[in-house]
Amino acid sequence: MDEVFPFLGGIALGLTYIVRPRTIMLVTMLALLACCVAITASAISGELSVSWWYVGVDLIEVLAAALITALLLGPVRRRIANRTS
Repeated sequence: MDEVFPFLGGIALGLTYIVRPRTIMLVTMLALLACCVAITASAISGELSVSWWYVGVDLIEVLAAALITALLLGPVRRRIANRTS
């Protein structure tokens, strides 16, 4: 149950891929948000009191979920772009 929050946070971050094009500012913002989600997930599960290494594990989970969501949304984004043009 403790690993649900990092995946849901990563999916939420991956969904931003469909909203805006990739820019340096957006990538930087998403990286900072991924770190915040990972720290929050570690704090919620109580892993943060054991070791800060768990933040790295949760960060990998958040980034993996965001990447998979963004890759799955690629065809959807192209389809939306083709309809509007």
